[in-house]
Amino acid sequence: MVEDSSTTTDDHLRLESLSAATLRTLLAQERARRQELEQEVARLRAGLARQTEVIIRLERENAQLRREMADLRLVVAALTEQNTLLRQQVAALQQENDRLRGTAPQVEHHPDPWLSGVTKKAARSAPRKKWDPRHNTGRHRMVTAWRRAQAVEPPWSGAGSSSGCR
Repeated sequence: MVEDSSTTTDDHLRLESLSAATLRTLLAQERARRQELEQEVARLRAGLARQTEVIIRLERENAQLRREMADLRLVVAALTEQNTLLRQQVAALQQENDRLRGTAPQVEHHPDPWLSGVTKKAARSAPRKKWDPRHNTGRHRMVTAWRRAQAVEPPWSGAGSSSGCR
């Protein structure tokens, strides 16, 4: 359904029924509203521009940090390789030093896999002694007053007290 713009307004008033003063007031209000909306759009665009600048700056910083990380990884790899070579040279020089001094080469100490002699499991010389079968019974619970009440049948049941526990 298409509405005729000459017959309705926002306030559902007929334009013909409005006076010139009322129309001027409505026009002034619309112009003020439009200016407010334009200011709001300008404020939002300025905020968007600031956020875009921050994003661009952070992207540059991220790229720089990635380059630095790659460089540092190369340095770490080079230092690891150099460390390995130096350890090999030290071992060779120690062997040469021991040979020239005429001493026995130093043997690397390999610790015992057990933390101490106390924790080390010794092989049992004799089989384990069997447990006395008298101790293999379960837990003996005391008969409580509630269980005694359950065990006694009421006199009206007709079963008598010879049935024991139910």
